[in-house]
Formats: sequence, C-alpha cells, structure tokens
Amino acid sequence: MKKILYIGGFELPDKNAAAQRVISNGKALRELGHEVVFIGLTKSAPESFQYQDFDCRELAYPESKKKWISFLFSIKKEAELIKSFNPDILVFYNYPSFKLWWLKNRFRNKTIFGDITEWYESSGLSLTSIVKRIDVWLRMRMILPKIDGLIVISEYLEDFYRRKVKNVINIPPLVDIYENKWAIIQNSTSENRYNLVYAGSPGGGNKDRLDLIVSSVRKARLESGKDIHLDVIGLNKKEFLENFGTNLETKIEDEYIHFHGRVSHMEALEFVKKADFSIFLRNNNLTNTAGFPTKFVESISCGTPVITNPSSNLSSYFKKYPDLGVLIDSLTEDSINLGIMVAISQSKEQIRLKKQFCLNCRLFDYRNYLVYFNELLKKENK
Repeated sequence: MKKILYIGGFELPDKNAAAQRVISNGKALRELGHEVVFIGLTKSAPESFQYQDFDCRELAYPESKKKWISFLFSIKKEAELIKSFNPDILVFYNYPSFKLWWLKNRFRNKTIFGDITEWYESSGLSLTSIVKRIDVWLRMRMILPKIDGLIVISEYLEDFYRRKVKNVINIPPLVDIYENKWAIIQNSTSENRYNLVYAGSPGGGNKDRLDLIVSSVRKARLESGKDIHLDVIGLNKKEFLENFGTNLETKIEDEYIHFHGRVSHMEALEFVKKADFSIFLRNNNLTNTAGFPTKFVESISCGTPVITNPSSNLSSYFKKYPDLGVLIDSLTEDSINLGIMVAISQSKEQIRLKKQFCLNCRLFDYRNYLVYFNELLKKENK
C-alpha cells in the first residue's frame, strides 16, 4: 500500500470541477489499495475534515496580490504538510511551475506525479499576464517532462508528453456512478416542449460560446415552430449581457430563455437530468483542445445526451457512441442551427432511449479506469 498526498487548487468537497476530478481519481487509487489524502484551497477559514472517508486539509486561497506572489513562490506550507504526512507519492494538480520545481528538488526521495487538466493561453502585456505566460511555459515544457509520471485529461496532452515522460495515463473527468446524485433518469414533463440546458461558467466567451447558443435557440424556434426552451445555469441575465454584449439583449426573450444564476452542484445536475439535451459550444483554441469538458461527462452521467462541437477529443466518443447526442461540425450559424434542428426532430421516445443509453453506458465511471491507475503505479516501482 502506498500513501498518496494529492495537492492542488481544488476546492473541496465539490465547489469546483477540479475537486470533483481529484475525488474520483482518489477513489480509483483507494480501490487499488492505497491511502489518499487531499490538500486543497479554500476562500474561507482553512479546516481539516473527512469527505467520503478521505482525510482532507485546506490551505488559504490567496486573495491579494501580495499573497498571490507568496503563493507562487513559497513552498513552506506544502513542505510542512509533506513532512507531517510523509507520503510515498505526491500528486500535484496543475501546480505553479516555480513551486513544483522547488518541491521536486526538495523531496527527491518521493515519487512525484502531475495531474494536468489545462494549458491556458494568456494574452496582454500586464504583469499578471506576463507572469502567467512564463509560469505556463515553464510548467508545460520544462518541468513536467522531468517528473516521474503524469495523469493527463486529453488525447492532446497525452500525445504531447508521450515521448517526453515515461509514465503517462490519459484520464478524462470521472464520476462515481453509484453516488445518489447520478441516479434516476428524469424525462421532460411535456411531450410538446423541448428543453435544452447550459450549465457552467462560459468564461466571458473564452471557453463556452453561450452567445451562439442563445441566438441559435431563437432561430431554431422561429424556423421549426417548436416550443424550444433553454435553461441557463451558472450566470444570470445581467452577467450574460456583461460577458457577451448588450447587442444580444433584443434576442433574449424570457418566455423561453430562462436564466437561473448560480445554484448548488446538485441543483445544476437536476436541471441537466430534466433536459432533453444539454448544449455547449467551444472555440477551437489550445485551452479547449488540451482540456476536456467536465459538463460533457456530467451530462452523460446524468442520462442526458449532448449537443456540442468537436472540442478536445469529443469526436472520438461520438464516433464510437452516436447515441451520446449531436456533434456539430463547426461554429457557423448554419451548422449550429442544423444541430439543434436534428436534435429536436427526434421524437420524445427516441430522446428517452438516448437518455437511457447515456445513463446505462457508465462511460465515465472511475471503476472503468482502474487498470490505467494501476499501470501508473506499477511503472512507478520500476
């Protein structure tokens, strides 16, 4: 049995997608017989607690510029915790480059893995942007190839590191399909109404093109004559207009575009379960290609097919499992409109069968990936 310390910017127990990812990875490692301890960040007073039988600790989230600088360069708190727990393996989740390098050198007697889920592009000439670009370049190109192994989230990252790191496994966001929050498939209440849902944070358009979704739903309603509704979870109407421009205001009709703002993770999942399809669209850039959409995993695990475009390596999933939803060719107005029209042209019985397939396929249950985690740890011993 190995003792594994998992450290990163995740907000436990489930306050961000990072936390949900590492908990599922932790369950896989625990099922293989290892002890896993988590050290995350919190914007409240740091606490120690148990979550799903994991020992969890917290460090304070740096809120001022001074604290951010200290966080980027100081390893004092991490070093103290590492010494206290004395783990065999350290897993660093998207860790800042300078800290990762110093911790790697400080604890050479430990096996060090990275959990890598992003490759952010940073533009601009501000000090923050410049520091972030340097940090990302050092981490992705110079430091990660020199550690013992990587857990990456996409085919792009797997391809990039395959020849640079001897020990790489590709693990998408995972779930524990037996948790209650994934149970029970819910169908739409009306046979004549088609419910779409967007749940997440669009990142001002840098991540998700919610503006294209809103305008396309309006067009699909007009062309099809069908009662199509869109629930938007994660931001309110005011925030949407601030992110995407007031020129869209005339296209937002509260009769069928419903903004619900931020809700709990459980409430968001309930909206997804009730929808006929979830929908999200992403630009083709490095950030989206290197990452993997958690909302895709959550929707399929909820039993709801997805309308999306081929960001990351989603096309491989749709090619193998067509019932996962509708894959749009591109982000042109015609392609998006066609995708929505294909989705709503299906009968409610056809949609019900797709929902049942998504729920039953258990595509992202962590138990399906035990062999990969086991391979990571087996190679660690060589």
